[in-house]
Amino acid sequence: MKFNSLVKVTLFASSLSPSFALGYCGTNTSHVPLEQNIRALAAAEKTETHLIDVFFHVASTRANQDLITDKMVDTQFDVLRSAFLQYGFDFKLVNTSRIVDDTIGKGFYGESGGIDDYDAYVAFFRANRRGPYDSLNVYFFSDLIPGLGGSCNLPSPSSSNPDYDNFWTDGCILNANTMPGMPATGDDSTDEPRKGHVAIHEVGHWLGLLHTFHGRLCESINDQVSDTPAQSGGSSGCPIGRDSCPDLPGVDPIHNYMDYSDDTW
Repeated sequence: MKFNSLVKVTLFASSLSPSFALGYCGTNTSHVPLEQNIRALAAAEKTETHLIDVFFHVASTRANQDLITDKMVDTQFDVLRSAFLQYGFDFKLVNTSRIVDDTIGKGFYGESGGIDDYDAYVAFFRANRRGPYDSLNVYFFSDLIPGLGGSCNLPSPSSSNPDYDNFWTDGCILNANTMPGMPATGDDSTDEPRKGHVAIHEVGHWLGLLHTFHGRLCESINDQVSDTPAQSGGSSGCPIGRDSCPDLPGVDPIHNYMDYSDDTW
């Protein structure tokens, strides 16, 4: 499993209004300015290691208040840290907070599939976000809406102002069923317990990485990373040798965290 070389680029500032689409990764990656920034920064890779303060927030319903154990939280952090460390990013877990509330534990999602009370949603993040703009806040919800594994905010310097909601809602939200050791739920084709890789995928977005199939076209550079083979759409399962763009070099990067294959679980 690998990231491409772009992850070495320093892309700390991260905020964008979260997407509430029901795809398993809910991150909205359709942003031309971000693509332009990636191209500009790709020529300025850094070799030093950057330390990022991390704040974990665990929100549970009363029925599932014991679902997310301390061991799961510790293992998830270890998985996340080890994945990024070799590419110049080190993470320091500063604090883990917990809250038990039946509305918050569902991520504020209602039966309609949307946020029932957006003001309460924003108020929660305003009350719980920690650290400056370059700190990573990750929120784990015990009963997040089925079908949504997680969502992260892409870099957006215009959202670094604490006077705006986007500053406070910056970070990542993750479904508890994606955490290490959780059983498969039918959202993918593997029966193996979760490895905690969804968090890696989503934090990749927070650092500015796009899906390997961004644009879904067999032309140009979909994710703006020069060594990612062209890919016309996300993978599922483990389709070794899949080549969705046969007229261009390389097979689909199914072992890249930023794809949708089983390796991203």
